[in-house]
This record gives sequence, C-alpha cells and structure tokens, in this order.
Amino acid sequence: MLNVAVIGQGDISKIHLPVIQENPNVTLIAVCDIDETLRETVPGVNFYTDYHEMLEKEKLDCVHICLPHDQHYPATKACVENGVHVFQEKPLARSAEEGMFIVDLEEQYKDVKICVSFQNRFNETFEKMQEMIDSGEYGKVTGLKGLVTWFRAKEYYDATPWRGNMRQAGGGVMINQAIHTLDQMQLIGGHIDAIRVSIDNLADYGYEVEDTATAHIQ
Repeated sequence: MLNVAVIGQGDISKIHLPVIQENPNVTLIAVCDIDETLRETVPGVNFYTDYHEMLEKEKLDCVHICLPHDQHYPATKACVENGVHVFQEKPLARSAEEGMFIVDLEEQYKDVKICVSFQNRFNETFEKMQEMIDSGEYGKVTGLKGLVTWFRAKEYYDATPWRGNMRQAGGGVMINQAIHTLDQMQLIGGHIDAIRVSIDNLADYGYEVEDTATAHIQ
C-alpha cells in the first residue's frame, strides 16, 4: 500500500483526487493548499498549507503535484530531496532551463522517480496507431502533422488568472494545451533536431500568453 499526498487543490486536482481515493493500492494521507478554506473539501485526511511541513511530518511514497507551472520545479525539488516519488501535472516546467533542473534531480536522486502526466499516450486510438507503426506493416513514418483546435474563452483565464500570466504559466497554447499533441508526435517521431515556431495572441483577452501557434519541427 502506497501513501500518497496531493499538493494543490485547483481544478486539475478534482481529477486526481477521486482516482487516488478509488485505487485500492494507495491511501490518500494528506492534501496541501495555501487556501485554508479548502481544509474540509477532502475529509478524513491531514491538511497542510505548507508542503515543506507536510513532507517533514508525513511518511509518503508519492506526491501528486497539481500546482501552477511556476511551482512545478520547486515543489518537485522538495519532494525528491525528501525521497518522495513525484507524479506531476504537465508541463514538466515553464522553461527549458527549469526542465533540465528537474532532469538533473532525477539523475542525482536515482532511487526517486519523476513522472509527468501525459495521459493521452494511453488513449486507445493512439496505442493502436503505435502498434501499427511498430509492426512496420505500413512502412516507415516520414512525417507527422498535428492539429489542436481547442478553444479557451476569456472566462477560462479570468477564473484562473495565472494561466494568462507569462511569468507563472511560461506560455499559453503551446505549453498548456498543444503539449499533449506535441508529446505524442515526439513519441512517434523521436529526437528533435530543430524547431521553428510562430506564435500570436489573436483573442482580445488582455493576457500575455499566446493563444495561437504554428510550428515546424525537424
């Protein structure tokens, strides 16, 4: 039986928490959020407003990190340094530099695993496509095309303003929505040698992050 905690009780935690609670192989030990009013939303578990205190007091096997992007690296670092495995929401980090810091952490703490939630890898259709590609029946893949047409209304950003803040989010559609498609494309296509990207902000929302992007990946 694994002892699990969740850091961050925002929108995405509402997906993580029920899955943890329904899994017979894990026990939800604690949750952490800076909003004290959320204390009673997950009854029967210990509540913290400081994840450093939680890591110090609780005996944990794994922590789910459901925080804004700018908190991914510091929270992951704290968990790993305490010998706790990490299941982290995407993206890995808000920048390539922070991402490499996390890669270095896993190299340094070899007994601790860091996993990023790219659940679309396990979509039935994608798994079938990978199976077909791996079989070689249809030849070698020579090119890929990805199209993401998700629409995010102004209310999406108004409800959670950090999503539109470049310092906190690290980007918009590329890092927050299209990242799943980019992950699948890289999984099929392999190593990336070069990227040419054009981004824009076509919606008149007044936020900093891009809402439109095109990319050529080699």
